[in-house]
Amino acid sequence: MNNVYKTASLLAFLTLLTVTLFISSLSLALTVQTDKDTYQQGETIVVTGTTSANSMVTIKLLNPEGTLAAIGQVQADSTGSYSYEFVLPSSMPTGNFIYGTYTVEVYSVEEDAVETTTFTVEAPPAVYAWVETTPSSSDVSIEVEVSDGTATATVTFAQGLNVTDWGSVTQSDDQFIVDVDVY
Repeated sequence: MNNVYKTASLLAFLTLLTVTLFISSLSLALTVQTDKDTYQQGETIVVTGTTSANSMVTIKLLNPEGTLAAIGQVQADSTGSYSYEFVLPSSMPTGNFIYGTYTVEVYSVEEDAVETTTFTVEAPPAVYAWVETTPSSSDVSIEVEVSDGTATATVTFAQGLNVTDWGSVTQSDDQFIVDVDVY
């Protein structure tokens, strides 16, 4: 009976050890991704991934030159998921925020591991604007504003100046040309 007790105790211990090792092997490997591959100035970068449950995660944004642009820290939830947001400046380049390919570097304290991913911050399209009038006149001005990748042009005419023909609006690559006839 004593041998049966010892054997049963040893089997129980081995079973508990096996279950413990199996459960610990189920911890999630560190992962990282962003919600998009390409961003424009002013947009929000959403960094998500997985790690061990309740683990602290440090997230670094390294600019194209390898310089630290931003850093954050978040705790993963009970399933190991984490999420963190960085907002790009609305006017770039500024400080350590420049155009190009960034590296997101994620470090998990619990796993003592580092993972990376990359994304690109693109410069907004260049906008060139001018006004040609017939006959030639300095009584017409144009103002162009670019916001979130959209260009808005405002054409202002001096008082008493009449528009006889808007002519045409043409686009060639990154240029828009507006033909205006006035008198």
